[in-house]
Amino acid sequence: MTRSKRYTCISVSERAARKLQMLKREVGAGTWNQLLEILIKTFEEWRKTQIRKKVAKVLCNDFKEAKASLTAWARLLTKKLETKEEIATALEILEPSKEDPTTLEVNTNICNEKHTL
Repeated sequence: MTRSKRYTCISVSERAARKLQMLKREVGAGTWNQLLEILIKTFEEWRKTQIRKKVAKVLCNDFKEAKASLTAWARLLTKKLETKEEIATALEILEPSKEDPTTLEVNTNICNEKHTL
């Protein structure tokens, strides 16, 4: 027994349909589903890049010299960042302090990379 695929139709303007068809050809998508998958993947990558840039900017500008415990960092970051993805990314940038392993500080190599992460 095979399952039939369910399709959903979305109405778009004639202009949008033309642009979507051009985009489909440009990216080499054979089907509309492939085009949508490419667009979704591209958007997700762009979104991650934007999050990393925002987090690096906050950490390098506001907290570059700061050293604090994980709990203190969590409080500081929740005041400056808005989403759980941003906070998780920020915590990845922190590293244990050389003087006290229970204290975390900003990885200065990331700040030297001019927020490109």
